[in-house]
Amino acid sequence: MKKLVQVALVLAAVAGCAELKPILADALAVVSHDSEVLSTAQALADTFFIASPNPARQAQVNTAIVRARLALAAATKALRGADALTDRDVNNALNEFRGAYFDLLTLLQNTGIVQKEGQFAAAGGKPVLPPALALERFSTKR
Repeated sequence: MKKLVQVALVLAAVAGCAELKPILADALAVVSHDSEVLSTAQALADTFFIASPNPARQAQVNTAIVRARLALAAATKALRGADALTDRDVNNALNEFRGAYFDLLTLLQNTGIVQKEGQFAAAGGKPVLPPALALERFSTKR
């Protein structure tokens, strides 16, 4: 009986890990993609402010990017430290990033650095920032 309980515990642990890995891998892929989106936003802002200097607005944009990066780093830490992981856990971990990213995107659009999502950049027009996947994935309980 004791041996059977030990085997059952091992199987439960393995099954739990198998379930954890796909969600974690998917969540970390979202985090990685969104980190690249933030790098793109930083590059677009840097280029914009070279051509159109505005130190006060540039400081606001840089602060917003740092806030989004810190939120993404906190989400990554929370995800990697989880013993069990559900879509709801990922959603909760990414909530702070979503708010920070939305604020950043609004600032970038209001400053004229990027166009609103869904608009196409015409020749010579402003670029469109790729969407952050955290806004789409894990946003509802499956």
